[in-house]
Amino acid sequence: MKKKFILGMVTCFILLFTCSCSLFDSTSKDKVSTSQNSIEEPKSDTPSETQKNNNSSNTESENSNTTDTDKDTNSEPESSNESENDASINGDSSLPNNADSSNSDSSTNSNEEETSPTIQTTVGYVLSCEGNTMYVDLQNTGGRLYPGEGENRKVAFDISNAERVQTNISEFNPARNNLIRPGIQVNIEYYIKNQTNIATKLTSDGDEMEPYSPVAIGKVIAVTDTEVSITVTEGENIGENISFDLTNCDSNGDTISIDSQVAIAYYTSQDINYAVYIESVS
Repeated sequence: MKKKFILGMVTCFILLFTCSCSLFDSTSKDKVSTSQNSIEEPKSDTPSETQKNNNSSNTESENSNTTDTDKDTNSEPESSNESENDASINGDSSLPNNADSSNSDSSTNSNEEETSPTIQTTVGYVLSCEGNTMYVDLQNTGGRLYPGEGENRKVAFDISNAERVQTNISEFNPARNNLIRPGIQVNIEYYIKNQTNIATKLTSDGDEMEPYSPVAIGKVIAVTDTEVSITVTEGENIGENISFDLTNCDSNGDTISIDSQVAIAYYTSQDINYAVYIESVS
């Protein structure tokens, strides 16, 4: 019996101890929960250091973004200026045309100066016309002093696009359909391109010029580099000795020697006979 009583007491004591422990545990848990709640409540009211740092970094990024935006805004006029400068360099037509037009005008003027030919003027005696080419004597622009004069020094002009003007039209000198022909004197306006004389304007009265030069034929009795003397054997003044100045003479390549028979075309100025052409005759 005693053993049963003792076992019962021990069992009761264990039960009481177990109950008291469980009560103590629940009470402590409530206290701990309450304390934890009391600790957690300030957390909700006061930002943690991490949150502060995050907020601070967010604020800084916002400020940075604001600063960048301000910088971008301030930099816009510079980019606009740069685009305008680039456009002005590239010749943008949307920009004012004052400078561009002046440069264009100067360029056009320089191009015109380069492309516009230099017009020259001369006078000649028309020897012949072959198609669109006119041959003239520029040395003696009047009547022929002798047959064939000027053929060895003729100058060619392209007259395909030349303006043709006739002057001194009258009852005795009517307008002519064929103005440019052999035997007339013509004023020529022309330019040179690719070593070709290109006539732009031809002006003439259209009146043919008759030969006016006397020709002396005779036997050579004396000759130097500047003078020749002959005894006239044909035409007027037969038997007379006449001297001729050879300064402007065209010998046509003939060799003049004593006793050779020659024909001399000449003109007289201030009592001096100037030979313009001399050739040997049989």
